[in-house]
Order: sequence, then structure tokens, then C-alpha cells
Amino acid sequence: MFISQSKIDDLIASDGAFLDLTTELLQDFVDLNAPARLSIVTRQDLIFSGGQIAREVAACLGCETQRLAREGSAFSAGDEIFSARGSFESLHKAWKIVQIMFEYSCKISTYAHEMVALMREANPRCVLGATRKSFPFAKELCVNALIAGGGSMHRLGLHDSILFFSNHIRAFASFSEFCAQIAKFKERAPERKIMIEVASEREFSELLGYAPDAIICDKMSLSELRACVLKRDETAPQIKICAAGGINKNNCAEFAATGADVLVSSAVWNQGVCDLSGKIELI
Repeated sequence: MFISQSKIDDLIASDGAFLDLTTELLQDFVDLNAPARLSIVTRQDLIFSGGQIAREVAACLGCETQRLAREGSAFSAGDEIFSARGSFESLHKAWKIVQIMFEYSCKISTYAHEMVALMREANPRCVLGATRKSFPFAKELCVNALIAGGGSMHRLGLHDSILFFSNHIRAFASFSEFCAQIAKFKERAPERKIMIEVASEREFSELLGYAPDAIICDKMSLSELRACVLKRDETAPQIKICAAGGINKNNCAEFAATGADVLVSSAVWNQGVCDLSGKIELI
């Protein structure tokens, strides 16, 4: 995952642009340039992500990363997930930036991994697709963490897919009038897939006849979703069905079991942080 140097610089500047007042007070008692080691340890089982960002933060502060796991690696409570060597002063500047980044990143990858495992048990073909509702100014971190956990992006941004929502459809006199234009949409964007969101079985049934590439069933009950999958299988099996709306770790297995191809979820983005600790020692 490409992270620009300017974003790494901004991340460091957000916490360490000025003096580290606490560490500076120790200069008469500790050699601030003395070699030291930073260790980040997890207090819970997790799926690792964010190593690239941590390594680049450490490097910018003159520290050398010593332990860097592969993205998507599993760790148990008590394991060291990252370590770096540098001066006592530099490691104190890197410590909280790296730890907090890991806390958010690993929480996303761990939650995504847990969701994918539950979904695959119910439906091996079902894919987790996260929405573009990741928290602001952190898309690279969020997307990288999601992929490390086994998920994928349903939509990376407005530029990468065609998805008609009700706010687009209301520009037409009726749902039927909108559907009648799908063939023209395909002519204008022949290399792109056309996805359309619907909120009822009635709209779903009507839309099937116009052969979009994918239909997003928004906030449908499990019984409604099963009925839509059955209709799709009987009349247009090439169309993909995505289920969306309130899907999380607690209910993803049930939604996957309906036969939906993709579960679209924002839950991975709002689960808080992993429980980690950081330790710096002179060496």
C-alpha cells in the first residue's frame, strides 16, 4: 500500500512537531542519545497490520525497525508485534505514534478476519466488501488493514465503480423509467460493471429483467434476501447479489447463508482499538 512521505511527515508532526518536554527533563540524568529498544506487545489475540507505516515512521525519526511481521499474521496475547532500535530520545518520539497506529489498524484487520471466518463457514463463496465509510484522513491505513484481515473494498471511491443509489434514481420520473436507461448506461461505460441499490423485493424483481451486473439489497430482512437470491438463481444467475445495511460480526453468518455473493459492511471501521502496550529500554 503506497503511503506518501507527506502523510508520514504529517503523522509525526501531529504529535512530535515540537519538543518532547518530558524526555528533555531527563537530559541531566540520562544520555538521550544512548541506544534503546522499543517493543510493542499485544494484550489480546489479533491479526497484524500497519507494519509499513510503523517502519517508515521509525525511519524518519532515525530508528531502525528490528521486528516487522507480515501483514495478516496472527499473534496471541503476550506476543511482541513490533520492535525498533534507536536513541532513547528518538524512540520516545516514535512510541505513541506507532502504538496508536497499530491499535486502530490491528483492530480493523482482526475484526475483518473474524467476520470473514464466520461468513466462509456459512457460505465459502461469500466475500466481505467494506464500504468507503472509513474514518477521515486515514484511508490508506484502513484499506491496508482491511485487506490484511481478508476483506476487500466494496467501493474504494467514486472513481472506481458505478453504483446507482436512490438519490440518483429519484432524478427520474419513476423506477421503471430509470431501469429503461440501463442499456444506455452500459453502452456509455462498456468496460465497467453497473451496480444498482434497491430496498424492496418489488424493485429487485423489476430490475432483474434489465440485467445489471450487481444488485445491492439494502436493509432487507433475511427472508426478503433469501427470496431475492432464489429469484436471481431462477432467472438471471449471472447477476451478483450484495447484501447491505447493518451487517456486522454478530449477524454476518446468517446473511452469508442466504446465498448472497457479497456482504457490504461499515462495521470494520468503527470497532475501536486493540489493547497494546509499549516498552522502551536502554540497551
